[in-house]
Amino acid sequence: MATDGPRIIDFGIARSADASALTSLGVVIGTFAFMSPEQVRADQAGPASDVFSLGAVLGFAATGRGPFDAETIPAIVHRIISEPPRLGDLSGALRDTVEACLAKEPDGRPAIADVLTRLAQDSQDSQDSPDSQDGQVTEVVDSRVPFAALDTEPAVQMPTAVQADPSRPSRRALLGLAGGAAVLIGGGVIAAKSLGGGSDGSGDGGKGTGTDSTPKIGDVAEARPLWQSSVPRIDSLIAYEGGVLWMGSRPDSDKTPEAVWSFDTAGNTRWKLPLGDLTVLVTRGVCAGVIREGMLYLGAAGPFEATSDVDAQVVAVELASGDRAWSAAVAPPPFYIASTSGGRNGVVYATGTTDVAGPSKVWAVDIASRRKIWEYEVAKNDGLGTVVVPPSGDRVFHLMSTYDSGQDASIQMLNAGKKGAPGWKATLPEATGDVSRLPNLCAVGGTLVYAADSLIALDPATGDRIWTKKQPAKGYGGFGIPAANENGSLVFVTTQTEDAAGRTTLTLHALDPRSGDEKWRSSVTPEGKLRLVNLLVADSTVYVLVGQRIASDVGYYYKPDDDYRWPFIWAVNAANGKSRWRYNPSETFEAAAGFGRVYVAIGDSITALSATAAAGRAGEARE
Repeated sequence: MATDGPRIIDFGIARSADASALTSLGVVIGTFAFMSPEQVRADQAGPASDVFSLGAVLGFAATGRGPFDAETIPAIVHRIISEPPRLGDLSGALRDTVEACLAKEPDGRPAIADVLTRLAQDSQDSQDSPDSQDGQVTEVVDSRVPFAALDTEPAVQMPTAVQADPSRPSRRALLGLAGGAAVLIGGGVIAAKSLGGGSDGSGDGGKGTGTDSTPKIGDVAEARPLWQSSVPRIDSLIAYEGGVLWMGSRPDSDKTPEAVWSFDTAGNTRWKLPLGDLTVLVTRGVCAGVIREGMLYLGAAGPFEATSDVDAQVVAVELASGDRAWSAAVAPPPFYIASTSGGRNGVVYATGTTDVAGPSKVWAVDIASRRKIWEYEVAKNDGLGTVVVPPSGDRVFHLMSTYDSGQDASIQMLNAGKKGAPGWKATLPEATGDVSRLPNLCAVGGTLVYAADSLIALDPATGDRIWTKKQPAKGYGGFGIPAANENGSLVFVTTQTEDAAGRTTLTLHALDPRSGDEKWRSSVTPEGKLRLVNLLVADSTVYVLVGQRIASDVGYYYKPDDDYRWPFIWAVNAANGKSRWRYNPSETFEAAAGFGRVYVAIGDSITALSATAAAGRAGEARE
């Protein structure tokens, strides 16, 4: 918005009058930094995609930087899909509106009419503020970056990030721009409707629609594989924007992974990284590695032998090529790495020990300097654990459980900004498994949610309990592993109940993490009783995993019996609880989800599924 009226600053999707059609199925067109997650994935994009783009434009106008700006397109795509928007010190109702527009799930974004109502109300509220004088608005707007300085190349090279001017446009000026943008976006809404929306992929399951019926898991639409590949034995999977990473070894070797492989989204091998003298055995499960800014960070050490002279270390691998870029030693042998996590603020956290009775430590590795910057030694009786890193702030949380029969658990707050200085510590109900592989603690919405026989929300600043929930009547097994949606507005958890006839009902609950209020629930009836249930959340979908191998009570080739009907994956719409699809692996499995795909590993094969579609094309076997 300039002194003489609005100016167009981005011709990212402009074309000549005699050019071919602008849009095409499965083709991504536009400027990546302003695309919605579904548009980046080349999924069907409707009116909610326009709302997301509007939020990105408002964020850029208010702060001088795009909410998902980064140096490379893959990094931008990662932030759009997996990270919260970066809105600087934008505050008040305008920040709330922008954050709502930038919700990862289309169903979580407001309608255009609601956005206009919010902006109009905020404009009215701000007219009496000191910065609403027209003269000041003109002065600030004229100080913005010149029109010619903007790079508007679509979907190839991103505009150079604009440093925010110390004196920003007034709220009134921004809301005027927002109103114009919303009017323009309205045309996009009409066009999107005419092209056809697209199903949410829901099946018959779920109480999100208000029904009292509880369908059998077999009644939910079955997903068909997109492709399958024969591979060496797989120990862990990690999904990323380029496809899937997996660690494994030959079937005739011992259980120590011998290499890391990368497959693209079509199931073709991209590269293989031999691990050589490194062991990445214990970092199986959800703590197998950290992906950040085009790099994979693994925890590794030497073989589990007294004669090993290889340090415990964090290894950085380039995702594009599979090359080992660097490593940072954190402890001498016989220490090994038990879990890796983090990546936010340029720090990777690792936990490890020497053996069951040995000392345990937490290490922090700075990515920029490629070295350990601090360590924290855990009290001898606290056991081994993993570090849970919230989306913001300097606090990180070390969740620990003992190896005793009771699996006593505790949580220790560490101040990452003060070299890991310990803060409060809280004792928790006993853990349901090995928390170094499957942590039952989730940092979400300004709270810490811990699941055991009861569900507990803690204040991250003090460790005080905010709310507690008991498992339902006739419930068994406690609460499942909690997980949060992308924007931190919901936390998901499962419960299991058994009726008088011995029939089990598996229920997925969506809760407000701040109040504990239930937003929706969805239930299915499995074939038998269940043990530990894990959750993955990605692509606006909650994946309920029954029979995942990282559960401590599930062996590598665990076979079902009459009481435990293994295994299945149940995909549920994260916004409303409607079932999308289910998939039945033939035995216990590993799984990873993200970027429009779900990858399932069984023994010596890997299968890819679509994140939202109930049925993909017939699976194509690959060798």
